[in-house]
Amino acid sequence: MKKFIAGVFMRNPARIALYACVVRLSVSLAAGANIVPNPSFETVGPSGNSTTYTGSANGGSSAALNWLVFNNTSSTTTTEMCPGGPNCAGAPAPIDGSEVMHIVTGATNNGIYTTFAPYNGPVIESLWVYIVSGQAGMGAGNGASTIFELSTSTTGSWVLLSGPNTLNAPPISEYLIYSKGGGANFFADIASIVPVPEPGTSALAGLAGLFLVAMAWVSFQRPAGQPGDGLHGCLYTCITPSEQPVDETISCGCTRRSCS
Repeated sequence: MKKFIAGVFMRNPARIALYACVVRLSVSLAAGANIVPNPSFETVGPSGNSTTYTGSANGGSSAALNWLVFNNTSSTTTTEMCPGGPNCAGAPAPIDGSEVMHIVTGATNNGIYTTFAPYNGPVIESLWVYIVSGQAGMGAGNGASTIFELSTSTTGSWVLLSGPNTLNAPPISEYLIYSKGGGANFFADIASIVPVPEPGTSALAGLAGLFLVAMAWVSFQRPAGQPGDGLHGCLYTCITPSEQPVDETISCGCTRRSCS
């Protein structure tokens, strides 16, 4: 029922911060405002900064305002706002603001979701995910018909999942963040859905230009030991001219340029 494709991998905290800044700037100039409520999980929900739900179906409020718990598979799912929650030891620093969402669940397709006024057009959706164990992802679609678009199982670093909504047709009225393939322990930050401007507009040109700047200055190198694939294994660049490129053939069949 739930489908996943790969996201974009980052390797260095300083570069992650730079990339996040440039992407946010380019999106704000070239597309509409983020339509996800409480996207950086900065506002605590009515049940406090930690919640626990055991069972299946709707689990009520999560630790973040406007976000609800849902278990497609019967299990226990906990949510908390870090760094203030009871199990936040080892939580990564936020990408944006001062809080991150921490989700732990014992089964697949469980996590949190939010809803908003439908948007009837193409969008770019994104999420920063930090996996402790398991696999997790996100998707934006129309209510209960929403399926996953992006996921990652890379552990120990922030991963940006970002791309157009290709598997969910408009209108877009729901955003979900779930485990995939089993239980998972992960953090999330900056859940985003931004409308795509009409082709040919100056805003779209601005987005393209600024994204190319981001690509020129931020390394897309996969961490050591992570094989490439046909979806994202070929998009790599050196961050500065002083870093010497090294050719490396990876499983997607192309040669990536990694930096020494």
